[in-house]
Amino acid sequence: MQINRTQLFRASCLSLLVTSLSFGIRAGILGDLGVQFNLDKTQLAAITATAFYGFPIAVVVGGFIVDIIGMKRLLVLAFIFHRPVSC
Repeated sequence: MQINRTQLFRASCLSLLVTSLSFGIRAGILGDLGVQFNLDKTQLAAITATAFYGFPIAVVVGGFIVDIIGMKRLLVLAFIFHRPVSC
């Protein structure tokens, strides 16, 4: 199997773009949320910081899981558990 480096690069760039847009949107509405919910700057900083917790936790915990069960089994489990949810 040959890796298509161009497609991989484009997908990486797209994921970075989406991530940056989500951070931009969050930063753009932060002031309004502070006014609406009467939050001070410390509380707004704590809310903003939670956006950065997911990645390091996923890397540490996910790394252990991948080392224990292997990438193939992890992808099979992801496929099984990511089924559509009916409304």
